[in-house]
Amino acid sequence: GLSKSLGLIEGYGGRGKGGLPATLSPAEEEKAKGPHEKYGYNSYLSEKISLDRSIPDYRPTKCKELKFSEELPQISIIFIFVNEALSVILRSVHSAVNHTPTHLLKEIILVDDNSDEEELKAPLEEYVHKRYPGLVKVVRNRKREGLIRARIEGWKVATGQVTGFFDAHVEFTAGWAEPVLSRIQENRKRVILPSIDNIKQDTFEVQRYENSAHGYSWELWCMYISPPKDWWDAGDPSLPIRSVPSTRSSGFFVPR
Repeated sequence: GLSKSLGLIEGYGGRGKGGLPATLSPAEEEKAKGPHEKYGYNSYLSEKISLDRSIPDYRPTKCKELKFSEELPQISIIFIFVNEALSVILRSVHSAVNHTPTHLLKEIILVDDNSDEEELKAPLEEYVHKRYPGLVKVVRNRKREGLIRARIEGWKVATGQVTGFFDAHVEFTAGWAEPVLSRIQENRKRVILPSIDNIKQDTFEVQRYENSAHGYSWELWCMYISPPKDWWDAGDPSLPIRSVPSTRSSGFFVPR
């Protein structure tokens, strides 16, 4: 009932199920034009897609077979947003809850960097506090701080042993958390980035990206590059990738 009051949908079926492209009728397409220009993605279509929709598990078979300790550190997931579509934010939250083992998820922290959209104020808070009581916290910045300072505000209230920072337009696949937390448990100085697939902005289709190394240029731009030859030669896609990166841009993210 909570999602219906916001005009949103829950459950694993419906449009976009399985990460397939979602579509609108001709009449709906006309209604979608304004919101699409406002957000840079099809927010009207997003409202027609379930907050819990199923998406593909693109992990290599060997990754799915890995076993991890039950005694892994807990993670605080921090989402940063400013005037993001409510349906997209809530799908990020639902996806994190649905695909992170309960004993590993300490909390979800939503950091609002001074949004002025009314639906991101009381409606958002009332929903997450009733739907996930005690699990989701909302932090409000009184003025626009920018991405990095907003992340720091989220970190200040986090209580998990590990903090994970994400944009508020992501969907998680099963098994994303265990390898991340396992490698941090081995060495607490590590900064880990999972493999990232793409969600198309017009259809919300989930698009698989090949495994790649990640890092930053000297200008601190996020960079991607094909894994080095010795990684491919090892024939084990579950191994971490370490390399000198180069450029590729991306938008919506699906951590796996």
